[in-house]
Amino acid sequence: MKEEQRVRAAAEEAERKLIVEAAARATEETERRMREEERRQEIHDRKLKEVKCTVDFSEPRSMNYEHLRLNLKREQMLEERYEEIDRHNRILLQKMAGIMRKPAQVEERPKSRGTLNKPLRIKELHRITKENQGMLERIQRVAPTYNRVEWEEDARRQEKFLQHACEFPLVLRGGTPRGPSPRGRTPRSSEGQRKRPPAKEASPEQPESAPFAEEPQSVYKGGIVLLDQPWLVEMRKEGLQLLIAAYRSADEDRDEVTLELLVDEKEYRRVFRECGGAYEQIAARLEIRDNQLALRAPATSVSAPAALLNYESMTQRATDE
Repeated sequence: MKEEQRVRAAAEEAERKLIVEAAARATEETERRMREEERRQEIHDRKLKEVKCTVDFSEPRSMNYEHLRLNLKREQMLEERYEEIDRHNRILLQKMAGIMRKPAQVEERPKSRGTLNKPLRIKELHRITKENQGMLERIQRVAPTYNRVEWEEDARRQEKFLQHACEFPLVLRGGTPRGPSPRGRTPRSSEGQRKRPPAKEASPEQPESAPFAEEPQSVYKGGIVLLDQPWLVEMRKEGLQLLIAAYRSADEDRDEVTLELLVDEKEYRRVFRECGGAYEQIAARLEIRDNQLALRAPATSVSAPAALLNYESMTQRATDE
């Protein structure tokens, strides 16, 4: 057993020596290759620094010739040109001096006897004027082919049919008429707003001077989070004002709560302009302060286009949404 152990130990020692020698040889070979690579790189860098240009950029020998460096013919032509200019300038100066030395001469033109066909031209002018007046009278006496009054009455009748057929209040998308309103639209009021035609005939209880006879119109309905609690928000247009109602349902810990905020016309227009006409942004600005619903000031204002700043356009946008 001891003999076998000694043989095995000797074999392991010999194998260990072979492994160490192989590792040493590999390390030496790697170092040799690295040194060789560095030497080649140094030689390459030195050759790059010592390389010379194959194109000669030096001045050619022909530039040393005098007739090429100095163009005598061109200088002669320039000198002749300058002499000619000086000669013309002297001639012009002499003429101007002679004119200034001479006294002023006024030529008296013979008086004209005038045109010989003046009476004929006046007669022709009277004839053309008379013909134009006659043509204008004939044009004014001609009856028109189209009846503007019938068109206006037909437009009012069609608009009334459209109002009866619409489920929601009618919103006309046309621009502002330039003349008298043919479709029953009333002119702007003293506050700069356009009165919309009522969807139905005014009742006896409601005066005709009421600015809007339409019912409240819902423009937004959605859920938001206020005070870490879900709320249902609804916005309705009541005339020129905006009514905002927030509702929280009842549960085990809380009771049912409903908060309302009435935004007047001036504030409504300002908020609408700051939010760029988006009621979602108006809802995002809602907050509860002292158990009251309020609108907080915006961090940055987004101006709406000028076309959205009137009541009709605001109503039209809400209808489209």
